[in-house]
Amino acid sequence: MEQVKSSPGCLRFGIFEADLVSGELRRNGVRLKLQDQPFQVLAILLQHPGEVIPREELRRRVWTADTFVDFDNGLNTAINKIREVLGDSADNPRFVQTLPRRGYCFIATVNGFARPTSPTSGRLQLAFVATGSFAVLLALAGIYFYRAQYRTTLPTPALTVTRLTNRGNLAGAAISGDAKYLVYVVADGDQQSLRLLQIGTASDVQLLSPTNADYGRGMTFSPDSSYVYYTRSQENAQPALYRIPVLGGVPAKLIEDVDSPAGISPDNTRLAFVRHDSTGGTQVLVIANTDGSGAHKLAVAKYPEEAFVSGPAWSPDGKVLAIWQKTSLVAIPVSGRPAKVIATNWAHQAGQPVWLTDGSGVIVAAQPFHSSSNYQQLWEISYRDGKATRILDDPFRYGRVSLTADSRMLVAQQVDQRSSIWVAPAQDPDRARPVTPLTGHFIGTGGVTWTPDGRIVYTSNATGNFELWITNADGSSARPLPLDRGGKWFASVCPDGRTVVFNGARDNRRMVVRADLEGGASRTLAEGFYPRCSPDGKWVLFASENGLWKVSLEGGEPIVVSNDPCRAVSDISPDGKQIACVYRSGPTHAFKLAIIPFSGGRPTKVLGLPARAGDWPIGWTSDGQAVAFEAESGGILNLWIQPVGGGPPRQLTHFTSDEIQTFAWSPDGRYLAFSRGTDIRDAVLITGFR
Repeated sequence: MEQVKSSPGCLRFGIFEADLVSGELRRNGVRLKLQDQPFQVLAILLQHPGEVIPREELRRRVWTADTFVDFDNGLNTAINKIREVLGDSADNPRFVQTLPRRGYCFIATVNGFARPTSPTSGRLQLAFVATGSFAVLLALAGIYFYRAQYRTTLPTPALTVTRLTNRGNLAGAAISGDAKYLVYVVADGDQQSLRLLQIGTASDVQLLSPTNADYGRGMTFSPDSSYVYYTRSQENAQPALYRIPVLGGVPAKLIEDVDSPAGISPDNTRLAFVRHDSTGGTQVLVIANTDGSGAHKLAVAKYPEEAFVSGPAWSPDGKVLAIWQKTSLVAIPVSGRPAKVIATNWAHQAGQPVWLTDGSGVIVAAQPFHSSSNYQQLWEISYRDGKATRILDDPFRYGRVSLTADSRMLVAQQVDQRSSIWVAPAQDPDRARPVTPLTGHFIGTGGVTWTPDGRIVYTSNATGNFELWITNADGSSARPLPLDRGGKWFASVCPDGRTVVFNGARDNRRMVVRADLEGGASRTLAEGFYPRCSPDGKWVLFASENGLWKVSLEGGEPIVVSNDPCRAVSDISPDGKQIACVYRSGPTHAFKLAIIPFSGGRPTKVLGLPARAGDWPIGWTSDGQAVAFEAESGGILNLWIQPVGGGPPRQLTHFTSDEIQTFAWSPDGRYLAFSRGTDIRDAVLITGFR
């Protein structure tokens, strides 16, 4: 194995490489023409990805005091030349983002790499020139045969992560088994399209034009890499499974009523997928022939108590299907024998597991409950004993994984969330202003809340773990709270102003934890999610797999509030008498808003919500007359208000960029705080991971 000479000045972003030493910019190895000053500007931005570089800093470092040019015109010209050579856009940037009156930020992922040098131009030439000795030839020959004999003992290649796309708006991606193609979904506002990238040549073509359909449930290549299988869903229509040739053509509809990505058997003869049976309150794992015929049930799960999540994956020998079932990864034999639990206590989103070629385990995008982070990473889980090995350790979130046939290349959807805390007048929330830096990552995405004296508590991963921070409403005096170590999410400050409850990881489980706001030991109250302190400060409301519960702030046995229909996030009305929660209902899984007495029992009122509403977060308005929720319009999540007395919902915020992730009204009802940002979603290629 030839040694590689390291060039620390080489940086890669997407299909581009910048050699900061030689001043060269290349695209797929082909040198591009970029003048000296634009390259210097690009180099500075590349060395500080994700950071805002002020214009004055660029002037100081590139336009020296003895440079007699119009600086503003010169910098604008340099930025335009950078965008031109990268194929970038100021209106929809993939690389260089302009922050008016502040500066510029390089927003794509940047990776350092080592540039290989030619063996004959390196040590071999040096050996011949310096010594001219036949002994050197013998020595080199001996090294060659030694390496050949013991090649299997050489270290494995280092793990590398390479970005394959730089669009920032992917809704899913998958690599073909032969490693030649990447199929991916582009989400542009309310529309999605399906595209195919030829990895070796960077040729990128459109398979399906933009439409209001949703392809984001997942795509799968056939084992021979000839076809792409995808699920298409549309409003007021059942989702269906389609197949399209890799090189394009007319899509063929195979099966209707398909509610998950499809798994394709290794011999390319059978499909497996999940189907909802709303009449029986179950989910069915179905196997069918690849042309859609011969569909039959393999397994049935009660919904939502035992729900299948996402789609199944066939083992390499075709005997087992791996699938997420609630918080467990299970293996269901195709023969119909009892299922095996591979691993438990995992949080995950809609992403299929993928099998390693040797059948020893699966790769997943998920998060163990004991993790201190609040986002999915990539893990290898052993099929034999469920042992989990983390593949990456970085500040990004991952989803929708796929592998090449030899398991040497892994493609995953990488998500970087640029977010910050904003504060706005409650009567005019469109006049919001940021109170934390705009360059933050995952700031407030795990919850935001107020203290009685008008400070804001929010989640931050500034230290690498999700911790609770506190700041004044104007952004001053921001600092982490002095609490026990470990991840913390979804905080709620109690009316006494001294006590905070939150979700924390304890013994591989997500627990409701109480702590003193300014330090001291924490105390576990119950197992559950999304805790909320009641307005009278006596109770903590939380959700579990079995419904809504409450527990005394002093501890004790939890009391069930309602087990139907709400099993997720909820909020307590300002007067402490009612609970609001959002849930899905009916064969179309439409969102509903339920109002439940805090004392417990069945919903007293159920209201419909817009089709593009979300189920988290929600919150009562300060007057107790309405519940706010998120809904998508034009591809952007904004806040909407649903009056509990009935009537149509109305839009509260009207942002045309970024999205609101979490929000909370101040105790006096005068202000609204929220986490606002955007997800940058692209496909990355990972090698050397095992």
